[in-house]
Amino acid sequence: MSQCCDGTRNNRLPVLIQTVNSYSKEASLTAHQLKLLSLDSFCDIHISIDEDCKEFSAPSGINLIERGSGECWSSDLDVSLAALNSEYVLFWLDDFVPTAIDKQRLQSIWQWFRSVKGDYIRLNPTPKGGGALIHDGVRIIDTGESYRASTILAIWNVAFLRSILVSGESAWQFEFLGSVRSDISDGFYACETNVVEYVNLVVKGQIVPSEERKLNELGVYTGMLDRHRMSIRQNLKFNLTRLRSMIFGLIPSKLRRRLRLNFATDLKLESL
Repeated sequence: MSQCCDGTRNNRLPVLIQTVNSYSKEASLTAHQLKLLSLDSFCDIHISIDEDCKEFSAPSGINLIERGSGECWSSDLDVSLAALNSEYVLFWLDDFVPTAIDKQRLQSIWQWFRSVKGDYIRLNPTPKGGGALIHDGVRIIDTGESYRASTILAIWNVAFLRSILVSGESAWQFEFLGSVRSDISDGFYACETNVVEYVNLVVKGQIVPSEERKLNELGVYTGMLDRHRMSIRQNLKFNLTRLRSMIFGLIPSKLRRRLRLNFATDLKLESL
């Protein structure tokens, strides 16, 4: 397993892209785009891979963490965080390909977040925080809010994140149940507007053609990605699902959490 220095000690923010063999090409593309957007000017970018990624070669300037055999999302993440050896981390999904980053704002938010010793800050309002405005363009995420511990584009206090991970949980389960466990902290925040613009390239294991076109129009090459593209019918179903999620998002956040916990399936409620 590779060992990584604590980037936060020299004022650099570690970025962690955790991936598996089947998504390693997307992870490499995402890391490459982060470098093209000059995020490495104040961040150290890391890709964490499992032992199945035998042919994986990290892009130039990208740090590699080798986890060994994969067990589950939560256990793998804990191993990655231990290897990272950092106080804070920006968690980045492997198939969220960035197209623009407001680096000046990100640096400002990062410095403020460290100064208040926060546990979590979401860079995009997905969803927005429902609490008071506490900083320029930043709101508190109140306890009880839905997706409080969403892993999408968020900076975490590593010690706190590790304290609420439960072995055996998937990322999907963590966003439900980790949100409940996160209520022990009042240091959760969310930005009111996007700090990052990105393309969610892969959904349910397939490339979304409309998202791929956005990247191609920006000059981002995706020809190395050898996975299926969604059919017109599948794409329509995906868009309807996204519309349903937008409608569900109109429900007050705390009520959304209660509804999800009561009606969602495959949740390990014993881990609460």
